[in-house]
Amino acid sequence: DLAYEARDLVRGLLDNAQTITLTIEDDPKEVRGKYFRIVGRLKADGVDISDLLVQKNLAVLYDGGMKGKNWCN
Repeated sequence: DLAYEARDLVRGLLDNAQTITLTIEDDPKEVRGKYFRIVGRLKADGVDISDLLVQKNLAVLYDGGMKGKNWCN
């Protein structure tokens, strides 16, 4: 299952990382997303976690609009 693969990948990266950084936007208007969640970028040893998940087809980019078809199938 892709969700378990994604979880295991992130867990492994974070467990073995020497450095973990979270970058949050400086612009207060950009800090919170559509559902008032904090928007940030997580990196483990300089590797952007979200970019890696997308590259490995374990996540898709989301622009805030309507969800498309089920990409897991």
